[in-house]
Amino acid sequence: MNDVPEVVSVPAGGAAAPAAPAAPIAPGAPIAPGVPVTPAAPSYKTSQGRDLVLALALMVLGTLFFDCLLWAGPGLGVGLSQAAMLVVSRLYLGKGRGRVYALFCGLSVLVLGAMQVFSGDQTLQLLGILWSVVLSTVTLEEIMALRTGRGLLASLRDFFVTGFGRSFGGMGRGCRGLFTKTDAQGKPVKRRTGSVFLGLALALPVLLVVLPLLISSDAAFEGLVNRLDLDTVGEVLVAMGLGVGLGLVLFSQLFSLPRGPMPQRPAPSIRGVEPLLAASFLGVISLVYVLYLLSQFAYFFSAFRGLLPKGFTVAQYARRGFFEMCAIVAINLGLVVAAVWLCRRKEGKLPGVIRAMTLFLVLFSLALVATALSKMGLYIHSFGLTRLRILTSAFMVFLAVVLVCVGLRMFASRVPCLRVAVVTATLLLMGLGFANVDRLVASYNVGAYRSGRLDSIDMETIVFLGDAAVPYLDQLLDDPDPKVARTAREEMEGRLNVLYEYYTDENGKECARLKPEDLRSFNLISHQARECLLADRARIKPE
Repeated sequence: MNDVPEVVSVPAGGAAAPAAPAAPIAPGAPIAPGVPVTPAAPSYKTSQGRDLVLALALMVLGTLFFDCLLWAGPGLGVGLSQAAMLVVSRLYLGKGRGRVYALFCGLSVLVLGAMQVFSGDQTLQLLGILWSVVLSTVTLEEIMALRTGRGLLASLRDFFVTGFGRSFGGMGRGCRGLFTKTDAQGKPVKRRTGSVFLGLALALPVLLVVLPLLISSDAAFEGLVNRLDLDTVGEVLVAMGLGVGLGLVLFSQLFSLPRGPMPQRPAPSIRGVEPLLAASFLGVISLVYVLYLLSQFAYFFSAFRGLLPKGFTVAQYARRGFFEMCAIVAINLGLVVAAVWLCRRKEGKLPGVIRAMTLFLVLFSLALVATALSKMGLYIHSFGLTRLRILTSAFMVFLAVVLVCVGLRMFASRVPCLRVAVVTATLLLMGLGFANVDRLVASYNVGAYRSGRLDSIDMETIVFLGDAAVPYLDQLLDDPDPKVARTAREEMEGRLNVLYEYYTDENGKECARLKPEDLRSFNLISHQARECLLADRARIKPE
């Protein structure tokens, strides 16, 4: 645009014509400096009955979620309920904006729901539940165009506003939406929902008086009440209380998203520290890292050749390398983020010297990650796999991807580092869940032991694994080493006993019956372990 001064016509009275009001800015549109920010008015239309259906559906799904999670454990019920909550929410909000990132996050919630059935690792299952909450919030934020800016801090702010501000902070609006509606003229009208809830509330104190009287007056009714399982009643009541609370929070969030004020993009602000100050600071740090690399070159990179420094065992070498890497990489990431965020830019770009120094920090950190991974490989080759070693290696891969993304950000400001981090963490979590970490550990260690690659097997590691280790314990029942075979048989026997419930019959004889599988917590890995234990019952507990 040319910098031509605007010509303002003045009417005969001498007063200038009033300026035209600022046009509303659509969500997601770029904003030029100096342009007033006027958020577009929400144009959301809804049928009044949809709100009540949504609230009821979320409360029912919330009750199912807590009942399955707290009384049955992760499995089919938890996976179905968390996936159904996202589907119901998406249907309520309508079409929205179809971005690839939003689609990925939404589909990942469904995949993590399926992971509850196909993964036997309860730690990863619980992480999957928590990460599904994050991905669901990001999905809602993307399809409703609620992002107000780019960058790490702006993204985190938008996430917490969407996840907490519009859920807990929107509970007032959500509760009003349950009890009031608008008529054809737009006037608020009370719903019949309030009468229903009031009637239920008034019935409770009357029941507290009537029920004891009914029990005292009729023996048959007394027998019926006595046969009620108080534990089951308590389970239902607690699950309903938690589920209704969760449903109300989620309903308030969804009800507030299209009705609340659209987010305003903050006006551009001039910020930044002097580049010479940042360069001096980073220069000292970089110089220390260069001296450190030169003095410790053989120590850091000996793992690539399979050599150990003097006085180090394999275990000490790998552990020390990992903790060094974590501390230094965390510091370096903080320095790089601070430099990118705080350093004053020239024509929208970081000074070349700052980019060079931050790139050095990134490359140095990548070298540490690569060295630590090589050390971990040496550790695994010598001692086998454990859960911690697999999870540690996955975390180092995550750090490496983030570092590469941050390095690219130095030269291309539009590289979406936070999105790459979310996608990488999601893919790693799903990969570990469906691969079953416990199965990987058991398969590798038992296979290496039986093939002779490992001289011995750490049975303590195997017995502390989940149901995925059962088929591999079964392979060790007839191991030539009597200690290994005995440990495997004792562990299999203990797991087999858990499948039965023991009771004394009317003749005083102790009996056992097989517990039925709980459909709420059905898990494919646990089902396969159960079938393996029952099939080998004669070998595990010979009569």
